[in-house]
Amino acid sequence: MEFKRPELIRDWPKAAGSIALGIAKAKYGDVVAGLETIPTTVRHLGLTPQDSPEAKAWRFLVDCITTAAHELVSDPRMRSELSQEEHASALQPLLEAIPDKGEFKPVHLVNLSLLDDLQGCYETLPSMLVQLAPETGYTPEEALARFKDAIAVSVSKVVNQNSECYSPLASSLLGETAEPVVRSLAWERHAAWIRSQFHSEPIFSPDETETTPLSHVYLRLRARRNTRHSILDSDGKELGFYTTAEIGMLHDLAQEWLQQSTNEDPIRIVAGGPGCGKSSFARAFASEQLQDLNWRVLFVRLQHVRGKGPLRGRISQHLRNRYGWKHPTLCEGFPDSPFDWHSTSSKNLLLVFDGLDELSAIDEEATRLAQQFVNDTRHLLNDLNVAGRSARALILGRTTAVEQMRSHANLPMSAVLHVAPIRPLTHPEMDLQQKGALPEGVSSDNLLKDPDSLAKIDQRPVYWERWCRIKGIPTCAPPTSLTDARMKDLNAEPLLLHLLIVSEFATERWEEAADNRNVVYKDIFEKIFARNSKKGLDAYQGLNLEDFFDLMECFGLAAFRGNGRTGTNEDFAGLREWYAPEKFEKFEERTDTDLKSVALLTHTQHDIEGAGFEFVHKTFGEYLAARAILATARRASQRLAASRAPTEQLRVAEDWAKLFDLAEMTGPVIRFMKDEARLWPAEQALKVRRQMEHLMDWTLTNGMPVHHLNQGQLLNFNSLVERQRCAETTLLGSLTSLAISEPKTGEGKQHLVKLEALKKDVNAGGRMLHRITLDGPRNRLAGRLLSRLRLENVDLGAADLDGADLKEANLSGAVLAWARLSAADLRRADLSSADLSEAGLSAADLRGAKLSETELSGADLIGADLSGADLSRADLIGADLSKANLSKANLSKANLSGANLSKANLIGANLSGADLRGTKLSETELSRADLSGADLRRADLRRADLSGADLSGADLSEVDLSEAILKFTDLTGCTFTAMPVRSVDFTSSTGLNLDAVQSLFGVRSGVGKTYLPDSIPYPDDWHVGSDATEDTAGLVNEFYLAFKAWLSRDR
Repeated sequence: MEFKRPELIRDWPKAAGSIALGIAKAKYGDVVAGLETIPTTVRHLGLTPQDSPEAKAWRFLVDCITTAAHELVSDPRMRSELSQEEHASALQPLLEAIPDKGEFKPVHLVNLSLLDDLQGCYETLPSMLVQLAPETGYTPEEALARFKDAIAVSVSKVVNQNSECYSPLASSLLGETAEPVVRSLAWERHAAWIRSQFHSEPIFSPDETETTPLSHVYLRLRARRNTRHSILDSDGKELGFYTTAEIGMLHDLAQEWLQQSTNEDPIRIVAGGPGCGKSSFARAFASEQLQDLNWRVLFVRLQHVRGKGPLRGRISQHLRNRYGWKHPTLCEGFPDSPFDWHSTSSKNLLLVFDGLDELSAIDEEATRLAQQFVNDTRHLLNDLNVAGRSARALILGRTTAVEQMRSHANLPMSAVLHVAPIRPLTHPEMDLQQKGALPEGVSSDNLLKDPDSLAKIDQRPVYWERWCRIKGIPTCAPPTSLTDARMKDLNAEPLLLHLLIVSEFATERWEEAADNRNVVYKDIFEKIFARNSKKGLDAYQGLNLEDFFDLMECFGLAAFRGNGRTGTNEDFAGLREWYAPEKFEKFEERTDTDLKSVALLTHTQHDIEGAGFEFVHKTFGEYLAARAILATARRASQRLAASRAPTEQLRVAEDWAKLFDLAEMTGPVIRFMKDEARLWPAEQALKVRRQMEHLMDWTLTNGMPVHHLNQGQLLNFNSLVERQRCAETTLLGSLTSLAISEPKTGEGKQHLVKLEALKKDVNAGGRMLHRITLDGPRNRLAGRLLSRLRLENVDLGAADLDGADLKEANLSGAVLAWARLSAADLRRADLSSADLSEAGLSAADLRGAKLSETELSGADLIGADLSGADLSRADLIGADLSKANLSKANLSKANLSGANLSKANLIGANLSGADLRGTKLSETELSRADLSGADLRRADLRRADLSGADLSGADLSEVDLSEAILKFTDLTGCTFTAMPVRSVDFTSSTGLNLDAVQSLFGVRSGVGKTYLPDSIPYPDDWHVGSDATEDTAGLVNEFYLAFKAWLSRDR
């Protein structure tokens, strides 16, 4: 289509001058006047709706160049002392150079900068720069590139803003052949954008001077894939299950899935912790997949997908919003929904969704949203696969959300690829599970499939070697910090390893970082401040390091109140006054733009909608939020110390609730808080904690005053409940974190937080726990918040505290009946006289815990670690302690009747005088255990190891000792009555005599023979075993039939 300036326009320079003045007014802040001036050029152009298509096309060109020119002069580097009129005069030649005539082609609607006729406009730029940017070092080459970028994206803006006028023109220009061209170019720009994320975007560096792209240092990661196998009976009924694990390269496992010929398994999830390399893998894999001509790749960053409703519509709208931005040849977005194009596409479609964990900062909420997202993705893929070629989805998210979501979304275990750490892997990390006996032909030795021995590889030296090569550093062995086990918090994941390398703690000072990873984050932000201060940037003038951190903490809080990564400008503006009121006036002297500039020069970027900002990596925001919470506690304590008036406590509580609003506490923030608190001087931490204890007591007694936070709007009940929970969890988090920072007492114990409100009202703790777990299973978070609290005599019955951190807690006399404490950390906790009946304590760590006179009847202690614990006189009737570690535990006079201790570790344990009647002790480790005086009547001790144990005075009536190990066991004074002792060796035991042997029934000879000391003859009525070379179940049954007959005889 041709464009041509209408003959009616006789004075184009005058019209161009009017347009230039409008742009200048907008540039100098008079946006309204500027935007009003530009449309008046319609009169100068002399155009009407009846004008020819060529005239409309020319006006379209003028509007696009005008839009691009406005974008160009809005660059901050376009700074000069010119007036608006002089500014317009400098800009006018560019507009006058717009060609009078030419020809549009379809490709120009996608990228107008490809129009050759614009060369005249480009040639005006050098002289314009001399006037508009005389001292900023803005080169003509940079200005040309910026102007071409602006022209390229101006088309979509102009058409969108004037759709009634220009949409028909666009359709006419493109004609019937346009749609395939537009689609092809849109896919190519999206592909170029994906490649740029991997091959062009520089990796992180504190001074932002790094130009090395991710592709140069990218480490191809390993992954684990687990598969669940059912154990079936002869009728096909499931009796149990076991899992296998396969170790492979993550790229290979993903590629193997993608090459499957059917669409029966269309979803693959990549799971891992923060900083493990998920997003880097997503960029690398997507970039590589673009080389396969059979596939198109659509890459979506989920933290930017907004709104509600069907997933297809939300993603489509997000991509439309992103169309035309950033670069003439790169574009994240699309002019229309690419899903609608799939039915006519000749290529398969791979959807890459990065950031499943970004859907919410709250673990449980994230799990729900992740489940919903996966279900929506499944429906979307079903629609796409029915309509056209194959469609698959690769979803990346944090392990915590993925694991809980997977079963609810009915995804098989094998659908998840777990990103492995870059250190050598350990066997427990393989997540091999088993319930029931393995089927014939399957052994525990072949549950792990690692034919290439990938699990043993340490990838950290590989990264170091690559880094040295890129940076020109002479090749040398990796610093100790990169592989030392004490640095496991910083050297096991790619992101933290990289942060360690670029910090001050990779070499001489690495032991400081080993003790506390927060020093690495602090070092990075200090480097950022030093770098920008030296540059003489306006945004940093007059700011000291403390001011800088205050502002950064405001940004961290704004993100904390958002989704953990993204914060709004509105939040930041309000937080400046609330967070650091003593510096409010100093900050207010600076413009909002300066304050935003401070943040945007610190590894944050504008969010996709331009209404806020987001941290480049979520951990930066979490670190700053943790600092902000503790700093708020310090300021609050100063206010409380200055005035103990009840009104001041109310005001402090109100301000606390207002500041944290709907900021949901998360596990990573708590961990950063605890590490940050350990950097505080002990005296300061103690002073702040004591004041915060008073504040917590006040809120427990009077309630958190969230009802004062209406701020002109009526808050409903649910909103008030949410705000109360947020305020209370941040307050609890600050208290428990500060307690950790204090030095241990003279007895080597940690200080505990003492709350009078919990002492006065034993139900207050339960109500508090209920409040912070109100909206779902927030068990791990609640447990972390209760650490270091004194909870003696508190009623926490049926509490959900799975995975809780309660080490050294005082829970003496507490009611924890039916509580869930599986995998809880209760090391050295005082649980004496507590009620833990029917409590779930499987896999709990109770090493060194005090459990004397504790009620544990019916408790589930499967796999728990109770080594060194004091369980004297504890009530463990019917408790399940199978596979528990009770080595050196004190169980003297404990009641374990009917308990299950099979396969437990009781090496060196004190069980003297314990009640073990009917207890299951098969295959239990009891070597060197003290069982003197214990009541073991009817206990099952088959295959138990009693070597070196003291059984003197124990009652072993009707105990089954078959196949037990009794090397050097003291049996002096034991009561033996009706005991089967097949395959037992008594030759090294002491205290066994002929009278005692008469109460035993063993095997005189053959398979399963019982070995007696030489001085004791074999009883004539003992069983004679088979002469077979191997023992069998049938021979064992023969023995027990003989034993039953022996019992029935009158002896």
